[in-house]
Amino acid sequence: MTTKETVAELKPVDCPFCGASAILENGFGYWIQCTDLDCDSTDGTVHSIPRSAVEHWNRRDPAVAALQSEIAALQQQVKMCRDALGSCRVLVGQPCTTTQRHWFDEQLVKVALAATAPKGK
Repeated sequence: MTTKETVAELKPVDCPFCGASAILENGFGYWIQCTDLDCDSTDGTVHSIPRSAVEHWNRRDPAVAALQSEIAALQQQVKMCRDALGSCRVLVGQPCTTTQRHWFDEQLVKVALAATAPKGK
């Protein structure tokens, strides 16, 4: 099997941090890169063969993958809330300071976590 055939059949799973697709990159070796420029995650390892890079990226502890997926969903909810409210300008009536923006984001995360927490805990 040639390198081109191997690369064509290898498919990295989606990014565990943001859910975007991931692609096989090469330069002085092979690595996997998230296609979302805001996320820009990589597995942090350069491999000598494409298959090794994809297998390393795709191999995840299911519990960690589930938590990363949940975090990505919560981050998306925070972004949607921030976009819907126009950031905290609605709350304070003027452009936000960095401190206000961090406080606002923390409040949104608390609400999202409370909404998704298992009942009875």
